[in-house]
Amino acid sequence: MITIRQATLEDVKSISFLGKRTFDQSFGHLFKDRDDLIDYLDTTFSFKK
Repeated sequence: MITIRQATLEDVKSISFLGKRTFDQSFGHLFKDRDDLIDYLDTTFSFKK
């Protein structure tokens, strides 16, 4: 069964991980330098954002 609910602060780690993972799988190949990609992911999908 799937339950849809509004995210809470307790979900931030899972959401951040999911964003990083899916972006990397979809667009990671466009980055020439893996370190640039990691920096982008850490900034774009940070817990604070």
